[in-house]
Amino acid sequence: MDKNSSIDELINTKGIKGPFYRAGLFITKKLFYRKNSSYYRKIYEKNSLLYSPAKAHDMTYAYFTEKFGLMLMCLVFGGVLIILLCLKGNDSSKLVNGTTLIRNPSDGKSYEVVLNAKVGNKEYKNISIEVAEQKLSEDEFYDSMDEFCKKIDKEILGSNKSIDMVTEDLILLNSLDGYPYTIKWTSSSRHVVNSKGKLWDKGYSLTDDSQIVTLSAEISYGNYTYIYEFAVKVATPNLSEEDQMVIKIRDLVNESSEKTKGDKEFVLPNSIDSTEIIWSEEKKSKATLFVLILILSLLAIFFGKDKDISRKIDKRQEEMLDDYPEIVSKLALLTGAGMSIRNAWKKISLDYKASGSLKRFIYDEMVITTGEMESGVEEAVCFAHFTSRVKLQKYVKLVSLLQQNLHKGTKTFMDDLANEAREAFFEKKNNAEKLGEKAGTKLMLPMFMMLLIVVIVIMVPAFSSM
Repeated sequence: MDKNSSIDELINTKGIKGPFYRAGLFITKKLFYRKNSSYYRKIYEKNSLLYSPAKAHDMTYAYFTEKFGLMLMCLVFGGVLIILLCLKGNDSSKLVNGTTLIRNPSDGKSYEVVLNAKVGNKEYKNISIEVAEQKLSEDEFYDSMDEFCKKIDKEILGSNKSIDMVTEDLILLNSLDGYPYTIKWTSSSRHVVNSKGKLWDKGYSLTDDSQIVTLSAEISYGNYTYIYEFAVKVATPNLSEEDQMVIKIRDLVNESSEKTKGDKEFVLPNSIDSTEIIWSEEKKSKATLFVLILILSLLAIFFGKDKDISRKIDKRQEEMLDDYPEIVSKLALLTGAGMSIRNAWKKISLDYKASGSLKRFIYDEMVITTGEMESGVEEAVCFAHFTSRVKLQKYVKLVSLLQQNLHKGTKTFMDDLANEAREAFFEKKNNAEKLGEKAGTKLMLPMFMMLLIVVIVIMVPAFSSM
């Protein structure tokens, strides 16, 4: 088979990977295949365990082609990325004319730059310098207050149309985009409007009229401070009778708390509107959560155990299929040496018992069948019991061959058994190839994840130092 055509069949050389795979093929030919290096032989020996000799060479060739192709692709794209980062770093240099550093605007942040300094004939490297953002003067700060306060008036409204009729929570921000100032809020009535803009806090007193509340914004920048005060009119909420009673109870509690704030004990009010109040503590029970967890655990156990059985059955079947070529080969060898089917079956069973090796399901079934034969049961019946227990088509086929020989004594029995052994080993080898290809595919994700990590490690420091 032509190498280029075989590689095209084993590896998809179309798309963006194509040129890199072709370059990888060239490297493989020049450095590994022609020189027949020890590394090539090592990989070939591993592949020869999975594939036929001819295909092992093709798979080894494809292995190196794909490997070097991916390495070249990573090298090219990684190199381009590094070059772009270097160019980006040069374009965004903070040092101008060799003596000047550019500050960030006043609404920006300070940054750190690493410089080298040459004093006389001696150079000092990696000197870390912190460059603070540009600072506003006192006049610039106070001159900007009119515009800044107008933006505050607009931003705090939220879904309200005007501060003259506030029905929804206000948005009292701690800062505004585009300004390096911090804002601290206070309210003349925190129960009506608190410092976060929430209306009608839990401890407010209910009135029928709207409430006029003065909000104060303390605007700070360094050592400079400006106080901006304004009034808002807050509408009384439409509350149910139950909510109104809760509010009255809270008012009484707050009043009692204020009177006894210096005492160790806080006595709750015992009546409201001449009606006795009986207090009890609301306790949160975790029983509901544990009941839910218990139900889920029971369901997990119920269905999980079924899956455990299914997994064990699947494992048993896989093990039996894996042992099939060996069983057929042993039967062919022993019957070819002149043993009867019964004696060959018995010898395989006794050898397994005598070896004391790990438990193998199919050999255990053969031991059971041998026991039935020894107890006087006919061989045909014993084999029928064997297939009913194993429940695998391959073993049904094997028993069918054995029974044909018992009943008819076919002349081609030895050839048929030898052919079955060869086919079984060939199929086992093909399955091993598929598993190997699947494992190779699964390795692609970790490789690209590692590449992503490398890119992040390169990019994050580069951008963070800008």
